Amino acid sequence: MSERIILPVLSLGGVRLEPLDVHHETGLREAVCDGEVWKLRVTSAPHPDRVADYIGTALATRLAFAVVDEEADRVVGTTAYYHFEPQIPRLDIGFTWYAASAQRTRINTCCKIMLLDYAFDVLSCCCVGWRTDILNRDSQRAIERLGAEKDGVLRMHMLRKDGSVRDTVVYSMLREDWCKNREILTGRLAEYGVETFFTQVFRDGFFHADMHPGNILVSADNRYIALDFGIVGSLTDYDKRYLAINFLAFFNRDYHRVATAHIESGWVPPETRAEELEAAVRAVCEPVFNKPISEISFGLVLMRLFEVSRRFNVEIQPQLVLLQKTLLNIEGLGRQLEPDLDLWATAKPFLVRWMNEQVGPKAFWRNLKNEAPDWAEMLPTLPRKLNALVDEARQKEMRDAYVHLVKIQQRQSLWLAVIAVALVLILLFK
Repeated sequence: MSERIILPVLSLGGVRLEPLDVHHETGLREAVCDGEVWKLRVTSAPHPDRVADYIGTALATRLAFAVVDEEADRVVGTTAYYHFEPQIPRLDIGFTWYAASAQRTRINTCCKIMLLDYAFDVLSCCCVGWRTDILNRDSQRAIERLGAEKDGVLRMHMLRKDGSVRDTVVYSMLREDWCKNREILTGRLAEYGVETFFTQVFRDGFFHADMHPGNILVSADNRYIALDFGIVGSLTDYDKRYLAINFLAFFNRDYHRVATAHIESGWVPPETRAEELEAAVRAVCEPVFNKPISEISFGLVLMRLFEVSRRFNVEIQPQLVLLQKTLLNIEGLGRQLEPDLDLWATAKPFLVRWMNEQVGPKAFWRNLKNEAPDWAEMLPTLPRKLNALVDEARQKEMRDAYVHLVKIQQRQSLWLAVIAVALVLILLFK
């Protein structure tokens, strides 16, 4: 099969499919360790020590790809064609797994669009199928989101990695169904545009601040291409942290946290009552939740927020003005690509993931490693410094006691002097 078909490199939406080869071994080993996905009994992901054997089997039995995240420039998983029947023709898509960090992102959707386009348009397939473990609910939902039809269940079909017997759920899609389904999937590229924006803001710390449709191209493989970087906004780590806190608070409808975050950041006067600011923000933002972008006017929302800002003497940050302007452009772009896009639902998982990276266990370990040279220098001297600190505390205590004693003696001397003067006066006037 691999001799009859030479796979090309495919690219879409910042995701690249490369024909699987032995040089992908290191990348696949790192991907399978990301989240320890080989431990999941319902996937085909191999143990890290078995990646080389996995690649060898894939090259011998199927048309396999390595999945590359172009933004991160790393291998994040693999997928393949198999069960190729040239007489029909038809094939199955499977042996798909991704690193934990790549799951529930644009990666799978982009991969499936490329695989289905190539199968129907280049290989001229009449039908494409999928088979998945009946226990793998996530895989079933992902296949169904593609628009595939459920054909049935093969009972007691094959063995799992742990030796247990699995039932297999079978899906398929016909060529005539793909055009309609592709439109639905392509519409999801609007979500990726939102994801791209938040990646720029929170990961990179700078963003294209003039993202109107005239400055954005979509290539033939549906990748976003930004033009004209004459206006670019930048954010400090301090800005990103408080922006993330505010966005997450908005998404969770925690308007009290929005108010307190503004006060903590110094954007509003410290004497501002958090309850009053909370009520004002709630009145502006509550009506826009759980609505598609077609029913939301960010321009109106921002205008009302600026009115609230003026009322509470909010210090408008220049970089945030650019950010708000960019959100307006995102709104217009989203309306063109996908009128029913839910901006809140799209952005929230990204921000949650970003906050976990900043304040979670990984962030703690990363910061600990960064401070290791300082710790190595400081720890040997710590006992001496602690002893000096204790001695200093004791000396301060002794100084305070001495000063107190001197004050008492001074008061006693003053009273003795007063008594002596009184006695002298009594004797003189006796």
